[in-house]
Amino acid sequence: MRATWQPEPGPWLFVRPVKLPYPTPEDYAIVMELEAEADAIEDQCFDVEVAEEPVELIERRRRFLKRCQQAGIFDQSHAEARSSWIGAAWRCSELFVLRAAVTRLREWGILESDQEPLDGPVCLEYVQQELWPPGDDGLSWARPAISLLCNDPPAGDQGMIIERDGTAVAWRRDGDGPGLVGIFREERAHNR
Repeated sequence: MRATWQPEPGPWLFVRPVKLPYPTPEDYAIVMELEAEADAIEDQCFDVEVAEEPVELIERRRRFLKRCQQAGIFDQSHAEARSSWIGAAWRCSELFVLRAAVTRLREWGILESDQEPLDGPVCLEYVQQELWPPGDDGLSWARPAISLLCNDPPAGDQGMIIERDGTAVAWRRDGDGPGLVGIFREERAHNR
């Protein structure tokens, strides 16, 4: 008599809710597809001015981040396994950096442990690319900028708010509310 047991088809790890903390070929395919999309979005952003992104790019990023959330890329359950597979094993540098940005926002207390990045007040590029004045602390700059954006939410998909001291606060709506993208001391934002 031969056993007919077959493992449950994947994905197991990069799905919500997680089935098992082990990746399957389906998990690998999901992560590779997301990494390719992250690379394509990064290439599209290269020559675009901060707060002047085409609407198509903003919408593409929104869809991508929603797919990342659905795949559990930012999920804290089995965090070590997810980070290990995304980083060292599969060498998905874009996803690894985005995951690290979410972790940092949680460490700063800007994102709650169960809060998704799209629901938060800071866009991932702020942390990922350290878009605050050089030599300063990103958290200390983020708090007043978040207050500015949340107390009187701007309309539209993106923009730049110039404060009295000449500080520019770039924002973009990746989720429901405006999210901080960067803080610049110049009057005009620079290329990323």
